[in-house]
Amino acid sequence: MTISLGDIAHYVDIHDWLKQILSEKEFWNKWQLRFSVVLSLFLQTILIWLGKRRKHIPTPCITIVIWSAYLAAGWFATVSLSTLLRSKGGLESEFVVFWTPFLLLHLGGPDTITAYSVADNETWLRHLVGLLVQVVTAFYIYYKFRTDSPLQFIAIFVFIPGLIRYGEKIWVLRSASAQKFADFIFSDVRLEKYLPDADRKRNHTKLDEYVSPILIHNPDTRHVYKALCLLKMFTPVFLDYRLKIYKEIIDVFTVKFESAEEAFVMINTELGFLFDLLYTKTPFFHTTIGGFLRFICFHSLVIALITFSITFEKQKFSRVDIFVSYLLLVGGLLLDFHAIVSNVLSYWTSLWLARVNIKLAIRQNTTSKQYLNFLNPFLRLHKQYLSILCSLLSPQEDKERLKLIGQHNLINYCVKARVDALTGILRIFDTNNILEKYWHSSWEKVDPDIMQLLYDYLLSLQQKYKMSGFKFKILSNLLAKRGENAIIKFKDDLDWSISDVEFDHSLLIWHIATDLCYNADIEKGVMNVTTPKCEISQCLSNYMLYLLVVRPTMLPGGIGVKRHRDSRNQILNYFSSASLSGNEDARRILSDMTQSYARLTTNRRHKSVLFDAQRLYESITNVASTFNSLEEKWELINNVWMEMLIHAASQCLWGEHCQQLIHGKEFLTHVSLLMLHLGLSTQVRVAKFPTDLENNGYYPPWSWDDFSDLAYYVA
Repeated sequence: MTISLGDIAHYVDIHDWLKQILSEKEFWNKWQLRFSVVLSLFLQTILIWLGKRRKHIPTPCITIVIWSAYLAAGWFATVSLSTLLRSKGGLESEFVVFWTPFLLLHLGGPDTITAYSVADNETWLRHLVGLLVQVVTAFYIYYKFRTDSPLQFIAIFVFIPGLIRYGEKIWVLRSASAQKFADFIFSDVRLEKYLPDADRKRNHTKLDEYVSPILIHNPDTRHVYKALCLLKMFTPVFLDYRLKIYKEIIDVFTVKFESAEEAFVMINTELGFLFDLLYTKTPFFHTTIGGFLRFICFHSLVIALITFSITFEKQKFSRVDIFVSYLLLVGGLLLDFHAIVSNVLSYWTSLWLARVNIKLAIRQNTTSKQYLNFLNPFLRLHKQYLSILCSLLSPQEDKERLKLIGQHNLINYCVKARVDALTGILRIFDTNNILEKYWHSSWEKVDPDIMQLLYDYLLSLQQKYKMSGFKFKILSNLLAKRGENAIIKFKDDLDWSISDVEFDHSLLIWHIATDLCYNADIEKGVMNVTTPKCEISQCLSNYMLYLLVVRPTMLPGGIGVKRHRDSRNQILNYFSSASLSGNEDARRILSDMTQSYARLTTNRRHKSVLFDAQRLYESITNVASTFNSLEEKWELINNVWMEMLIHAASQCLWGEHCQQLIHGKEFLTHVSLLMLHLGLSTQVRVAKFPTDLENNGYYPPWSWDDFSDLAYYVA
C-alpha cells in the first residue's frame, strides 16, 4: 500500500482546517449551546424512563444512572442558561430567545422524579430561591435578545409550561417534606370530636367493611383503595411518631389478611404509594389543579409546535438550529405525553375510580326510591363503564409481591475477590469498597415459602402479644429476641453466639456457620437438604449479610462494616496459602480449620469473627447429632434467622426505610410494614380508654373518610 504526495497534502489541508475551526471561540460558543440544550433534553428522557423503575429494580446500575442523570440534568440546564446569557454572537438571537424557556421546562424535571432522596424534599425553599433566580435570568435573556421575529411570540407558549413545571416541582417537594406531613396530621384537631356521641362507637367500621364489594365492585380498585387507607393510617409512624391505640378499637388498626401472598401484595402496593408521595409528581397530577395545569402545559407545547411549523421562515436560518428547535419541541411534547399516559395508567387513577364508586354508592343510598328507579338504568351503565376503566387502567407491577431479594455471601465474595482481576482494579479507585460490595452482591427471586414461613411466624408472635393483654413490655421482649427463643433448648451450647456478642458479630458468625452447614450437607449427599427451611435459611443468611454490607444503616448500630472487612481480610489471608478450585474447597478448608485455631487466635486483640464462626459450626454439628432428622437442625437455624430478621425490622427507623426506597423496595421494609399492620411495633402502644371519659359518654373518634383523626392517637 502506497501513499501519494497528493494524499498527504489533502490530509494536511484537512488537519489545518480542523485546527483553525477548533481554535475559534465562535465555534465553541455555537456548539456548546447546541450541545447543552440537546443533552439537557436527553437527560430528561433518561429520568422519565428510569425514574419510577428504581422502585422495582434494586440493582446498582439503575441507581447510578439515575443519580448521575438527576445531578447532571439540573447542572446542564443551569449552565446552558448562563451560556445563553453570555452569548454575544455566532448564534442568531432569535434562537437564544426561543431555547431559553425550554431550559426552564427542563429544570422543572419530569413527573417520575422530583427528588432523588428524602433530604431533597427538605430543600424546597432553596429550590424556590433557585426558581426566582432562573426565572429572572430567563426573562432577562428574553429581553436582551428580543427581536421582531415570530420566535419571540412562540417562546411565550414554552415559557408557560416551563414556569408551571418548575412551580409544580417546588410544591411537590414542599408537600413531601417532614414538616408538611406533620402539618397534615395536626391540621384539623377539634375538641368537639371528643364530645359524647351515641353513634360514634357504632361508626368504628373495620376497613374490610368500609372497602366492601358493595361500595367498590372491581377487586383491583378495592385493593388499591384499601392500600392507601392503610398507608394513611400509619402516616405518623413514618415520621417516627408513636401511636397510642385504644383497646376498644384495636380491631380497626389491626389488619387481617387471608394469606401471606395477600399480605405482601398489599404491602408492596402501599410502598408504591409511599414512593410516589415522596419522590414523584404523580399524586399532584391526580388533583384537580394538577390535572388542569397539565392540560395547559400540553396544549401550550402543541400550540408552540404548530405555530413554529407554520409561521416561522426557516430558509433564513441554519438547518442545525432549525433541527435543534424541532427536537426540543417534539421531544418536550412527547415526554409530556408520556408523562400523562403513565400517570393515567397508574394506580392513582384506580384510586380516583374507587372514590367515584363510593360516592355513587352513597348517592344511591340517599336518593329517594322514586327518583332512584328512574336513575337505575343510568347508574348500571355508569358502573359498567367504571368497571371497564378499572380493568384497563390497572397497573400490575405494584399489585404483585416483592420479586427480588439482595444476596451477599462472604465466602463466595472472598473466593471471587482472590482471583477476580476487576476486584483489584476497583480497590485502587474505590477505597471504601462501595463498588466492590455491589459487584459481589446479587439479587434473586423471592421464594414464596419465605413469605409464608415469615407470615406464620409473625402471626404466632401476634397471638402471644394478644394473650398477654397487649402488654407493651411483652411486645418489647418478643421483638428484642434475636435468636434466643430458637436455641432455648440448647442454651448451654449456642447461647454464647447470640447473648454474649453484639448483633453484627452474631450475624456474621451465624452467616458463616450456616454456609458451612449448608455446604457440608450437600457434600454428604443428604437428600433432604433441598427442603424449604434449608434453602430459606441460606437465603435469609445471605440477605442479612447483604444488609450489613450494602445497607448497614438499616441494621442496629455497631461496627458491623469494620468486622466484615476484618473477617474478609483474614479469610483472604487464610486462603492465600491454599490451593482452591472453587467455593466448595474454600468451605471445606474453613470447616477443617480446627488444627490452626490455636495458632490464629494467639493474639486475642485481633481475633476475627471467623474463629467464632468455626466454633459455632462445630457446636451446631454436635447439637444436630442429637436430632432425629435433618429437618430439626434446619428448623433451628431457620428460626434463628427469622428472629434476627424480625429484630432488625423492629429496630430500623422509618426515616431510613423511606430513604432506602430510592434503591428499590427492600425486603426488610416489607417485613417492618407487615409487622406494623399486625400490631408488632414498638411505635404502636395499646392502651385502655380512660374510664372516666367512657363513663361520661366520650369515645375516641375514627373515620376512614377523615384521617385528621390521627392526631388524637399520636402519643
